[in-house]
Amino acid sequence: KMKICKIPCEGDYDFLLNRENGRWLLTRPKFNADLSSLEKREDHKFRGLDVIVLNTTTKCNLSCSYCLVGDRKQKPINFDWSIGEELIKKCKEHPQKNIVIVYHGSEPLMNFDFIKEFTRYGKKEFAGTEKNIFFSLQTNATKLNEEVLEFLVEEDIEVSFSLDGFQQHNDLTRFYPSGYSSYKDVIKGVELLKKYGKTTFPIVVISKYNLRDLPEIVDDVRKQGFPCIQLTPLESLGNAKGKDLSPDPDLLAEKLIKIYERNFQSALRGEKFKVRNLVNI
Repeated sequence: KMKICKIPCEGDYDFLLNRENGRWLLTRPKFNADLSSLEKREDHKFRGLDVIVLNTTTKCNLSCSYCLVGDRKQKPINFDWSIGEELIKKCKEHPQKNIVIVYHGSEPLMNFDFIKEFTRYGKKEFAGTEKNIFFSLQTNATKLNEEVLEFLVEEDIEVSFSLDGFQQHNDLTRFYPSGYSSYKDVIKGVELLKKYGKTTFPIVVISKYNLRDLPEIVDDVRKQGFPCIQLTPLESLGNAKGKDLSPDPDLLAEKLIKIYERNFQSALRGEKFKVRNLVNI
């Protein structure tokens, strides 16, 4: 028999979980639920090429304390167009129907001309085929302006932005080379995204500086009307290597559990806010 764990929840629900395979469902306590769905155990299979992260450049206008690029920013390198052409060719040959390319960095908008040309080139190459190509941008938001927004809207490019919580948190990790705060410029860029009707969401790097306030940061993002948030625990690489910036693992677990419980309750209320990578963490 299945080893079912049952947890009573607010709102007159039971949370049922098969401990062996992680499958779960919600049910009313007196409802005669069909538990056969909990029995399924699916093998993890490679589903095909899903997302390509394309680093447009090693250049950046910020000097974040945990930057993965580190000293490589001292010798700026832009993405080579010939490699881009080969990439599109491989994507067209790949059996996956939908391909997503994420413009990443350092700061991808430091190579905005490439983004414009490559996006249009990729869409042109996929036109008339049975396959689809989509583009997304992950940015620090400080380089957003009217020209960039008009392009993002025209080409229907999804956007996410980096922000490590409230200003007191962000000022400790994400700043200009001079040490000056980037917070107001980020907010200015986000307001511009809203003005142009672009749906966006924040990506928060979890460090020792924002860890204690993490549930409150998530709640604030939800209250501001963003559809989701992504939480990325800091790794000791690049500029962060050798620095004491990593979150305490036990406290991190405690805060993530609290966030999960709050998110679970909001889901029961019918709210659609999502912590994108909470399951992965």
